[in-house]
Amino acid sequence: MLLKNLFRNGCLYIKIFSAYFEKILLGLLATLFVTLLISQVILLAPSQNGDFALASSPEGIPLEKKVFLYGHGKIGLNLVNDDSCLGLKVLVNGEQQATFTSKYVEVALKDGDVVEIDGSEILKDMYVDVAELSGNTRQKVVGKRIRTRADTQFVAKLKFGG
Repeated sequence: MLLKNLFRNGCLYIKIFSAYFEKILLGLLATLFVTLLISQVILLAPSQNGDFALASSPEGIPLEKKVFLYGHGKIGLNLVNDDSCLGLKVLVNGEQQATFTSKYVEVALKDGDVVEIDGSEILKDMYVDVAELSGNTRQKVVGKRIRTRADTQFVAKLKFGG
């Protein structure tokens, strides 16, 4: 009988402790939630532009004209052994930018662009000369002759500016 009373008292003690523990956890959760809500209200209040403000107005003055963050220029390519060749394409960074619908093609470029000639659709040798290049480039590729036949040929990786 003494053993039964101890067991009942032990279970009773555990139930009482777990009830108090749940109340303590619930109280801490409620306190934390209210604290977070108050801090959000303080940080988002428009009257608080002092130390708590996370979003401040931009510093400096806005730009009044176009500013390029990269150099830009042009390359002129001349088809040597034909007046036009629709199967011959000019690729810039792997994407088609122009075809030789006439003897001369001009392509706009920006700093770091890779220029290639794609002759994968033609069956005879075609020659292309670099006829013209913007004066603000660092490379000397004017006069370079590119021979292509059923493949893609690298022309240049161009750097513009200083």
